[in-house]
Amino acid sequence: MIVRMLAILVMAAIVVGGVLAWSNANYDRFQFASEEAQTIRDLEEWHSAELDDSEVKSDSIVYAIFGAALAAACGLVCSGTATIPGRTIGVVVGLVLGAAAGALAGYVGHTFDRSIQFPNDPMAYWFGRWMAMLGPIAIACAIAAAASGKRIANDLLEGIVGGLVGAAIAVAIYCFTSGAVTNIENHEYVFPGFFANRVLILGLASAFIGLAIVFRIHPKKLEQSPPDSQENKGN
Repeated sequence: MIVRMLAILVMAAIVVGGVLAWSNANYDRFQFASEEAQTIRDLEEWHSAELDDSEVKSDSIVYAIFGAALAAACGLVCSGTATIPGRTIGVVVGLVLGAAAGALAGYVGHTFDRSIQFPNDPMAYWFGRWMAMLGPIAIACAIAAAASGKRIANDLLEGIVGGLVGAAIAVAIYCFTSGAVTNIENHEYVFPGFFANRVLILGLASAFIGLAIVFRIHPKKLEQSPPDSQENKGN
């Protein structure tokens, strides 16, 4: 289990580094909006709608990349009963489900923000929003990990529990540290605007979701019944 925990931490670092490198080079929340909507000072209603749609698409793409990469990593290294063909299945399942869950996370994040007025005490808001976003990604990671092993039915339930617990731990730490050790984030930015907050949430989520899944689906050694010494002596 220790080896798999170390492996998922290495994979998490690679995933976060890759996603951040991609986002620094390619991410633009208004990339799908027209030039007019991006530059005009007096926005019409349709300009605002175009900008909003662009934000949803852009954030869904970056989270889809993150979800696909993390779930594929979990499918590759999290299961203790995985074979090489099983790991291949886990990676494929992770890529597909992780991308879908990540795209959903971007949509859910914007829907959450637009449906709830930002409160004066934002802790519950941030926790609820990040759990709503990371929950589907954690479930996708658990499914990928279970699909790679030989105990799919058992590992699936255990993995989902572990993934959600890991996500909750990551979100709780983020809520207490973001704004304290990093800049206060604008709630309208579903993909954090500050680089430090991006590193913080992606790093915490990757590490704790992966570690919790490894811990939950670690194959337990079967208890061996003591030998019937009396019977053996009698024979």
